[in-house]
Amino acid sequence: MLIGAASTYGESHSGAAPSPWVAPLQRVEKALASQNVSAAEEAWHEARRAALGSRQHWDGLIEVGEASLRIGEVANRRQAAQATARRLYLAALFRARQQGALDGVLRTAEAFAALGDREAVTQCLHVARHVAERTRDPQARARVEAFRAPWGGESIQTATFTWDPLLLHFPDESVGP
Repeated sequence: MLIGAASTYGESHSGAAPSPWVAPLQRVEKALASQNVSAAEEAWHEARRAALGSRQHWDGLIEVGEASLRIGEVANRRQAAQATARRLYLAALFRARQQGALDGVLRTAEAFAALGDREAVTQCLHVARHVAERTRDPQARARVEAFRAPWGGESIQTATFTWDPLLLHFPDESVGP
């Protein structure tokens, strides 16, 4: 179940100019298609800087994290790429939480799930529950529960949850390799 699967790079939902990380991510994909890892990494660093610098967008951090995973596959550096993606996803979670963006929190949960990080998914669902409670959208809580259902039997209200103290002190600027 994809809540907000990433658009094709360069697509704009509102007709506005593409986000600043889009062009570098397009270069990442082009470089990976030709197996040019160093060009992909160079473009990825530019995309990372742009996504971190945007300050208002959680989606760029997820897209850059996913690109890190693709580079890691081609370069045979999966573990390092997963660690980098986790840091970017965590930064995306902070931004989405700060903005009260339920879609962002749930999309971040999906990204962590793709890594097989069940504990991080549980953390995201905890944050999602709090974000949903703060909104005036009567369907928000139902969306969180619907998203949670495939991840296990317990309700997120009763799920065992271990909060990572790093979540309290993790600044966006510290994300990256």
